[in-house]
This record gives sequence, structure tokens and C-alpha cells, in this order.
Amino acid sequence: SHGFAQTAFYVQDQFRLTNALRAYAGLRAERDGAQGGALAPSLGGTWTFGDGLALRANASTAFRAPTALDLYYPGFSNPSLHPERTKSFDVTLEDTRVLGGASFGYFVTAGKDLIVVTSRPLNVQRAVIGGLTFDVRTRPLHGVSARINFTDVFRAQDLTDAEHRLPRRPV
Repeated sequence: SHGFAQTAFYVQDQFRLTNALRAYAGLRAERDGAQGGALAPSLGGTWTFGDGLALRANASTAFRAPTALDLYYPGFSNPSLHPERTKSFDVTLEDTRVLGGASFGYFVTAGKDLIVVTSRPLNVQRAVIGGLTFDVRTRPLHGVSARINFTDVFRAQDLTDAEHRLPRRPV
């Protein structure tokens, strides 16, 4: 009874406002059969301070329809799932002078009808996920480099009734 034909289109443009400031704007139009569709805008920019130091920021919205597995897999599915809709923001400070590059960032995503999996998929009416990231890279040696990333998801809360941690979202 649900169609799964997916159609999407994305367009983005970038603007150089000054020598140190670049901005971009994007728009994704999506249609997921019987699950509906959405327009998901994004806006962001990079402010370069010089000497390899830059600040990046991004704000966006998203739409995710449940998959056929989420809806119809025998013994596991939930045919009453709704598409999730979220809003996200992230900001990152990057320094290319540290080894092969390093960055420190903050991110937060908040939304409604977030699809989570416990014993079967279900919608969380209101949720928020936030955290910090740290990333460092080595300088290339003979074309090979290494990268390590630490992510602390300090907040992954179901805000629907009594606030509690979302399942399967480790720190």
C-alpha cells in the first residue's frame, strides 16, 4: 500500500563575501512515494582567520522516510512509522598547522518522529542529539596519512515524556 519510489534534487551555490568569508546556501527537494516529501534548506559558511585557522558553521534541515525494512520486515517492522524531520547545527574550529590538520567541533540535531530501533523500529516524538568532535591527521608520508577522531555524544535524549537517553546511542 506504500509506494517506495524516491525522487530527490539538490542545488547549492557558494558565495565569496570577502577574502576571509565564504558562504553557501543549498536546497534539497525530496519525494518518497506515499511517505511524503520535504524541502530541506541548508546554510553555512567558512571564516578564515589566516595562518591555517578557520571557523566553519552549518545549519540545515532534513527529512528521512522509513525504509521498506522498517515498515514491513516480518517480526521486526512497524507499519505505522512516520518520516522523521530534523534541524541541525554544527560549528567547527580547524587548524591546518597542527600536524596534518586538526579540528574541534560541536553539533546538535533536534527533531520530531525520530526513527529509533529497540526490539523494533519506533518513532520518538521529540528528540535531541548533541556532542563534540575532535579530529587530528598526520602529515602525508609517501602518500599515506593517518587520522583519528573522537566523538562524545553527551546528549541523546528522548524528550517526549520523561526525558531519558535514546536507545543505541552510546556516549
